[in-house]
Amino acid sequence: METPEALLARLELKVVRPLDGLLFGDYRGVLYGKSLELAEISPYAPGDEAERIDWPATARTGELYVRRFREERELTLWLLLDGSPSMRFGSRRREKYALALELALALASIALRHGNRVGALLPSGLLPPKGGRTQALLLAREGLRPGKTPPLGEALDLLGRVARRRSLVFLLSDFLDPFYTPLARLAARHDVVAVLVEDPWERALPEAGS
Repeated sequence: METPEALLARLELKVVRPLDGLLFGDYRGVLYGKSLELAEISPYAPGDEAERIDWPATARTGELYVRRFREERELTLWLLLDGSPSMRFGSRRREKYALALELALALASIALRHGNRVGALLPSGLLPPKGGRTQALLLAREGLRPGKTPPLGEALDLLGRVARRRSLVFLLSDFLDPFYTPLARLAARHDVVAVLVEDPWERALPEAGS
């Protein structure tokens, strides 16, 4: 079995370096944050927080206006790896879970190189978000440990409870468990990217007998 150190080294050479700067770099999140950098003053919309109302602009125009701030530049990345039995299927060299883990490690390595924090919900348990190279190694070690995550819907709800600040969430799964309602709840508070992991044998019909 490949060691965590060897796995990270292989991904660094073949995946992380070619992709670095393409996935995470100088970016702004799609969500407005609560930093001190004012982005704009715009008309009030249903759902805007009352604390954001700009009273001077409201008094001048006679209509409600709110202040919107730019998202903090430090990103918190959460990785949710589905560890259900169906993810242990693989028709060729690797199981679907192994492929998902490699992608998660590549994403984590790139994010960590840019000074961001990474956390994960893995079959072996919850890994709180932290920064630094050691976090990538810990993620590799924990990702290779045996275990089983709860059903996908429960895992999404659990992540929604522990991810308190707005984050970027990568969900890696074959999506065979029901997940729509918990995913909608999580996506209402975070940027969620759903990554479908599948195997060629799941899409190709076997040859019929004569």
